[in-house]
Amino acid sequence: MILRLVFIVLVLFLVFWLLRNIRKQPAPKQKKAYLNAFLWGLVGILIIGFLTGRMHWLGAIAAFIIGLAKLGFRFLPLLGFLGSKTGIPSPTFTSPLLRCTLNTQPLGLSGDILSGEHKGKSLDQLKSSEIQALLQLTQQADKKAYYLLTVYQQLNRGSDNTQQENQANFDDISAPDIQEAEQILGLDKGYSKQDIIKAHKRLIQKLHPDRGGNDYLASRVNLAKTQLLDNLKNH
Repeated sequence: MILRLVFIVLVLFLVFWLLRNIRKQPAPKQKKAYLNAFLWGLVGILIIGFLTGRMHWLGAIAAFIIGLAKLGFRFLPLLGFLGSKTGIPSPTFTSPLLRCTLNTQPLGLSGDILSGEHKGKSLDQLKSSEIQALLQLTQQADKKAYYLLTVYQQLNRGSDNTQQENQANFDDISAPDIQEAEQILGLDKGYSKQDIIKAHKRLIQKLHPDRGGNDYLASRVNLAKTQLLDNLKNH
C-alpha cells in the first residue's frame, strides 16, 4: 500500500514537472511537446501494465512499436542526410551583424552576433530588452538582421510578429548572391539541378507559414533556388 502511494506521488510529480516545462516553451513548440509527452506516457503505461501482469503481451509489443516509431521519426533527417548525394546541412542566413542557422527539428533559429556591442555572443544569451534594442538599431542599418531577429523572436521566444511580417514585402532586401544562396539551401560545391530542387523542397515544406513557418525565411529560400538554377543555366 505504501509503495503504491509513493509510486502515485512520483508519477504525479513527474507529470506536474513535465507540464510546467512544456508551458515554458515558445507557443509554436508546445503542441509537439504535448504530443511527445502523450506518446511516451502511453509507452510507459503499456510497459508497466505488462510488467505487473495486468496487460497482455500484445500491449508490450505495441509499446515497443510506438517507441521505435518515435525514435525512427526523430532520426529520419539523419537518414536523409546519409542518403543524400551532397548531404544537406542546416541552412545559414547571414547579414553584416548576424549569422543564423535554421534548425528544422523542431523549427527554430540559432544565431551568433558578428559585430557591435554584443559581438561573440549568441542570441540565446541576450535578454528580451537587448533583442529589442538590436531591432531598433537594425531596422534601417541592417534589414537582413532586422528580419532575422524578428524571425528569432517568433520561432524561439513565441512572440507574435505575424501582423508586422505580413505588412512587409521584403523588397528592401536584395536577392542573395551565389555564395549566400548556397548557404541558405545548405549546398556544397558540385551540386546539380536536382540537388537544388530537393534542398528547396525540403526547406520550403518546413517554412510554409501554414505549417508554422515564416514568410521571410520562405522568401529567401525561394530566391536562393532561383539564383542557383539561373546560375546553372548560364554555365
